[in-house]
Amino acid sequence: MRSLTVIGLFVVAISSIFAGKATAQYFGYLPTQTGGAEQQSVEFRSNQWGEYVLYQRDMDTVLVGFPPQQMLVLDTTCYAWYDSTASIPRWWSQRFEGQDGTRRYLIGARARLVTQRERFRDIFYLENLRPNTDIYKDPWLQVIQTVYVVP
Repeated sequence: MRSLTVIGLFVVAISSIFAGKATAQYFGYLPTQTGGAEQQSVEFRSNQWGEYVLYQRDMDTVLVGFPPQQMLVLDTTCYAWYDSTASIPRWWSQRFEGQDGTRRYLIGARARLVTQRERFRDIFYLENLRPNTDIYKDPWLQVIQTVYVVP
């Protein structure tokens, strides 16, 4: 009697494995975030206001179904944060959304007071506004904007 119970459990386990394979669904996630400074370098006049633009686009690839099919999904949790105030003691930012999912950040800044031409590096990070434990969070991107300040 005991051997019939063991055999019955074995048959049920094997059949559930094969039944599960027939209806299996695949889900995968490939984060892809791009971005940077629109110009390699910008020039500001000493102690004057100027502007430059950063861009960010987060189009993630999701694999679903059986067999897996790819779908591009726009992640709208993007944001940028400023890490280094090298060239600009006072600044502001304005965000614009593009039709293609590209987010642009217009950075307006008042340059430092200089007596000779100087080069600065403003550092930004592009990131998702998600907790660090979220598996859908992209790795952050560092963006360096070279700013020349001239008298």
